[in-house]
Amino acid sequence: MKHFKGIIATSHVDRHNEVMPVETLEAMVEQVNKQYIPMGIEHDPRIPPLGRLVSARVLQLEDGEYGVEGIGEIFEPGDIIELQNDGREIILHGKVKENLYLRYDRNYRDREDQVIINELSNLFGSEPKEEIKKSLDPISILTIGGAFVLGGIANGFLGKIGSDAYDSVKAKITKLLQKKAKKKEHEPLLIFSFWVSADGYHLEVEAILTNPTSEDIDSFFKSGLNQLDSLVSLYFDKKIGLRRIITKYENKELNLLFGVRKDAVPMFLKKD
Repeated sequence: MKHFKGIIATSHVDRHNEVMPVETLEAMVEQVNKQYIPMGIEHDPRIPPLGRLVSARVLQLEDGEYGVEGIGEIFEPGDIIELQNDGREIILHGKVKENLYLRYDRNYRDREDQVIINELSNLFGSEPKEEIKKSLDPISILTIGGAFVLGGIANGFLGKIGSDAYDSVKAKITKLLQKKAKKKEHEPLLIFSFWVSADGYHLEVEAILTNPTSEDIDSFFKSGLNQLDSLVSLYFDKKIGLRRIITKYENKELNLLFGVRKDAVPMFLKKD
């Protein structure tokens, strides 16, 4: 395992023509020092963590601006990394959400997208939230999430949508994604992110659909959710420290990609 130290964010105007104020940098440092932050490539959720940030601090740069200096670790092939039980864990989403919720990235900021996003969120009974990512944005991400008990994802998810809203939800999601696909600027990803819990233990499972059609989404609702329930049950074991399971759904099949331990170390699980 390699160690590194470097500037990971600054208060300069960035390539998105935005500025991160010092207060935001300080909040970033606080988060890094409280939780393990997985490091990936351009925020692509299909790629396992390459490393993790373990500490950070704010410092003033030579030009008078401010930056966050991060200390991290890069995982290498053959590493045997002992599970850390120091009270720090990776960030999970959705644990306090009673309703379904929707998250989106900067690629969904235009007026037409926002209208559809707000219509979807109204159907879910929640407020939409933009996820701020500082990357080159080779992909666009739309995330639908919720919290469920073990074995209850399929029934719980479809129950929260309701039969009356099913077709409307599917049509609105499809319209958003097809609009992005036609522009061919960013590869559209639809992610279903679920917080699953039982007996005081919980983990997060994600199913990723790449550039899905209406038929793909319909297939996931009818078959993929049940497959997800079965897969989560196989790995629902707090002893191994697993906190996140990443899957992809394509050609009507759910495929396991990898897991992530609570200390941000990837786990390459086998589906029996």
